Amino acid sequence: MQHGMMKKRLAIELGMDPSYLSCVMRGRKGQPAQDLVDHIAIVVGLTVDEWDELRREANCSGRRLHIPKDATGEEYHAVHELVGRIGQLDSYQISAIREILKIEPRMDSARRQRRMM
Repeated sequence: MQHGMMKKRLAIELGMDPSYLSCVMRGRKGQPAQDLVDHIAIVVGLTVDEWDELRREANCSGRRLHIPKDATGEEYHAVHELVGRIGQLDSYQISAIREILKIEPRMDSARRQRRMM
């Protein structure tokens, strides 16, 4: 009950409906606007590091992904394969994927030419 009261008080301080804030916090309203994220950080009194973390989390909260038009078929299929596994990955697999994504890609000549256009 106390947690719910804290959310309600926060919603009032933010000037928003408590049920809307609850949906935003649970990721049911899509990615929150940057000004809302900043307003929450100010009202709650977050440190700079906490504020940065909140921004990163908010940026990841969008449920829809955009695949760039110039993505290769191989990239497109890799994204769909990964999406199909969401909810089944363990922490080891997620860590391995993140490490692989840190590797600087080698751009093949066809892609290099497309990006230069």
